Amino acid sequence: MTAQSSERTARGRPFQTGEDSRRNKGGRPKADPETREILLEGGQAAARFMVDLVQDKSARNGDRLRAAEYILDRLLGKSVQPILTEFRQDEESMTLSEMMEAVRELLEE
Repeated sequence: MTAQSSERTARGRPFQTGEDSRRNKGGRPKADPETREILLEGGQAAARFMVDLVQDKSARNGDRLRAAEYILDRLLGKSVQPILTEFRQDEESMTLSEMMEAVRELLEE
């Protein structure tokens, strides 16, 4: 394979510089305004339904809790999920493949 052909097929670089008919120059198509309006109206109804469900004392607690979580996730963003890690610095450095093997062993435990 020549240097030129490897550049052409490099991952993430499928296009040559210049014009190409395969490019999506306009970006993502805009939503139809009428459809968007219908969905926005439905979104308001869905939000009202979720609030009503949270306040409904006769609804199952699990359903009420899930509705409350959904509302809070939309308003405040999902909570951060901590990732616990351990780091040991031995006298010798580990190669990437050694690290991956160590991770596989931990996952198998």
